[in-house]
Amino acid sequence: MAAGHEAITFEARVLLQLESEGIPVPHVYGVCPDPCGVVMDRSPGLAILTTSESSTERKPVFEEYIDITARRHGRDVPPFEAMGL
Repeated sequence: MAAGHEAITFEARVLLQLESEGIPVPHVYGVCPDPCGVVMDRSPGLAILTTSESSTERKPVFEEYIDITARRHGRDVPPFEAMGL
């Protein structure tokens, strides 16, 4: 398996683990071997929050981001250690 394909497969496994633990990530449908890639949902929203309409619009997004980040950091380590993280 090519190094690029291994990295893509690894990323898909991490996303699937996070999703199984209730962390909002794009749903992974599968890994395509040729061309190498992940078939997954597109996350909603803006890629760059500075393009949002106002700070009133940005504040709840940042608050949700902080909540998700805290939840992500509170996950159990063993499933990720088993993946090689």
